[in-house]
Amino acid sequence: MADLQTGTLLRLPAGARGPFHVFVNGAEQREGSDYAIDGDGLRFAVPLRFAGREGLWKKLVMSTAGIGFYGRGDAIDVHYTAADGATAVGTGLQVEPRS
Repeated sequence: MADLQTGTLLRLPAGARGPFHVFVNGAEQREGSDYAIDGDGLRFAVPLRFAGREGLWKKLVMSTAGIGFYGRGDAIDVHYTAADGATAVGTGLQVEPRS
């Protein structure tokens, strides 16, 4: 079971529901060992790093200049079922440390 005391909360888009297929830095995560469903989000067993808006601007500027850029934050992708029943992918979702 994921350690809900120390993990990071990832907020899901409104209406998102399972099944969830979660990837952190390209590695598939498993419900129960890597994350747990926590209300309207996913609680991860380990703290995750989010680059924030500063990282997005830096990536945009460096990419425009033709310079490769790898941010300091974790790349998190969540495949889920949207409210209308369609399959969707969430990227750049809000990450919150344990409060």
